[in-house]
Amino acid sequence: MIRKILVTPTLAGSNGSASGSKSTDAPHNGRLVGVHVAPGDQPNTLDVTIKALLPDQTLLTLTNVSAAAWYYPTVQVSGPTGAALTYNGTQTVNAPAPLEGYINVAGAQGNAGTFDVYLLIES
Repeated sequence: MIRKILVTPTLAGSNGSASGSKSTDAPHNGRLVGVHVAPGDQPNTLDVTIKALLPDQTLLTLTNVSAAAWYYPTVQVSGPTGAALTYNGTQTVNAPAPLEGYINVAGAQGNAGTFDVYLLIES
């Protein structure tokens, strides 16, 4: 089952340098399979960072977001020895990031106000 979670951070500060963050209202477990960022009236200098909390893991970092778009973040898979897996020595093996806990969405270099982020979590 895929759940869609809306997170709406509020940015505070001077236009062009406002920042802020918001975490999900509840913990989530599963895999992050998609992210939709809708900057709304934010300027094209908006930077967005999405992190899983405890342990702190950056899932997606975007700079200068100028339009609404979908993203499908993945992480590189490790083998039984902890070494990163590849298909042929150069092409990495990736999968959706596993989640357990709260997810934080942060914005920086924006204007005072809000923007929307939809998280698609598969459980």
